[in-house]
Amino acid sequence: MRAASTFLIFFLKVFSTALGRLVSRGPYSAYLHVKCEFGNLLKRQYNKSGRYDDVECPCCGWTGYSFLDQDNVTVILKDVYCPNCRSHERQRMLRLYIDRHDPILKTMSGRFLHFAAEADMRDFIMQNENLTYFSTEYEARAVKYQVQRGTGFQSDIQRLGVRSHSFDLVF
Repeated sequence: MRAASTFLIFFLKVFSTALGRLVSRGPYSAYLHVKCEFGNLLKRQYNKSGRYDDVECPCCGWTGYSFLDQDNVTVILKDVYCPNCRSHERQRMLRLYIDRHDPILKTMSGRFLHFAAEADMRDFIMQNENLTYFSTEYEARAVKYQVQRGTGFQSDIQRLGVRSHSFDLVF
């Protein structure tokens, strides 16, 4: 009974979003949303089965059948985010690069500027106590947490408002 009500809630959520998409973006966008959500539902079931360990997330260690797809209104991006920690390709790639090829980030000292900082990467980089960490975002609400800590600021990537050579490492 619980599974049936969970599926009904899922179906209603997908349907209501698809209906909104149908009105605002057209039938193709609504179709993509439904296709992506039901595809991810199947992937979640395969991942829960525990029989597959085809992919591994370097950020959290999760293993499973597949990463989940992302619906970007006009296109479905395949295997984008981890179902456990929600890390995207950018975070996973950086984590693998640091772990396998350039471990100096774990020990170097200096000032680090992180654009569009993701929480898991921020936490990983801040483990190095020798780095002074700063993050910047175009939207003020996205950098609010770091501003409260005194290590974040709102800025346009094309007009930073800081002197040249203010940071030793930029990502």
